[in-house]
Amino acid sequence: METSTDRCARAILDTVPSIVQAIRVEMRLERLHDLSVPQFRTLAFIGRQPGCSLSDVADFIGLTAPSMSVLINGLVERGLVRRETSLLDRRRVMLNLTPAGEQLHTRALDGTLAWLSRL
Repeated sequence: METSTDRCARAILDTVPSIVQAIRVEMRLERLHDLSVPQFRTLAFIGRQPGCSLSDVADFIGLTAPSMSVLINGLVERGLVRRETSLLDRRRVMLNLTPAGEQLHTRALDGTLAWLSRL
């Protein structure tokens, strides 16, 4: 017998992929300042978790460490993310948004939120 929590879980699993796909389509249509969905999500994660590691972001996004490293390299080259060596552990690299990264993420987020609100 299916419980109300089972129905809720099923509704979430049925609904979320459609929402995510709609957001992806909108982001591609708007080009959101030339950010891909993984780049947008990466900037969002780093913005919420300043000083996070590459592994932290890779786990959240669902990419391997080498794939995330390539994505981060592109964001660093664009001047959106900054790599910094930890003062406490020189082996640890911390990721932070640059002012340009913060500004771009905010604009992309605001555009997506406005679209969702209109929808």
